Amino acid sequence: MFCLIHIYPEGGLQAIDDKMLLRSLTAGVNIMYNEPAITIDATPNKSSKGGKGEKGGKGGTRNKQIKYVVQTANYTINVRKFLFVAINTDDIRGGKVSGDFIDAIEPQKPFQQPKASAVATVAIQWDPNSPAWFFDEFDKTGGSYSYRQFGDLDCFSRAEFIDTPYSRQQNTIRAVYSDYRCLDLWRELIEAADSGNTEPLQQRVLDGLCLGFPNRLIPDPVLVEGKLWESAWYFSDPLNNATVDELADFASEPVPGESACLIGDSYASLYSAWTEGA
Repeated sequence: MFCLIHIYPEGGLQAIDDKMLLRSLTAGVNIMYNEPAITIDATPNKSSKGGKGEKGGKGGTRNKQIKYVVQTANYTINVRKFLFVAINTDDIRGGKVSGDFIDAIEPQKPFQQPKASAVATVAIQWDPNSPAWFFDEFDKTGGSYSYRQFGDLDCFSRAEFIDTPYSRQQNTIRAVYSDYRCLDLWRELIEAADSGNTEPLQQRVLDGLCLGFPNRLIPDPVLVEGKLWESAWYFSDPLNNATVDELADFASEPVPGESACLIGDSYASLYSAWTEGA
């Protein structure tokens, strides 16, 4: 079955991040790459007065102005105005970050509401200099050549066929999107491919496409790339009765009266959370 889907941005979803980065740099934001927060404390500790790479103010009254202290591997960052915590719940629960700010939010019921779901995806590319073999399968009368093929036959839950002038240059589709009963199968195939044995993954994808298009001769791809996303989606834990509105309110002010908020798709557990939460 085919159905119409939403339009993807030119350049892929990465284009949104690139534009946000450009705007941030233009506004003078200082970005420290590969420096995840290790601790977030609501009050500065005594050892924060002279650490290497310290991002703080001048003079002896500095600590009176500080609301939070964020420690990374190489920096001590003093927050004076507002703390934006762009860390999803699974990363916090996994112990990647600690501190008294984390201690204050973890026991709260809305924080425990998001439940992560793993997803396996496989992208497949054919020769970019050749016409897409699936182009003639589209119903072009509606003016949109972007479709999803749904079903659970042979562990193919969803395949995406995106045909725009930009996508046509790549001759690529996302052949597999699986977050259901076949996740373990794709996990094993992707892990084998990551270890150097790519043939089983490629053959499994081609076998599934041949079932979906029995009258088409599908050419050999030039690239097959799988990825397992351990926390791709967040839904509501069925045993937690915090509403999605309560979760959103909690994220906007996780510690009442404090100048901090939580950012990420785990804090917006509606179906479109991956866009709304981000």
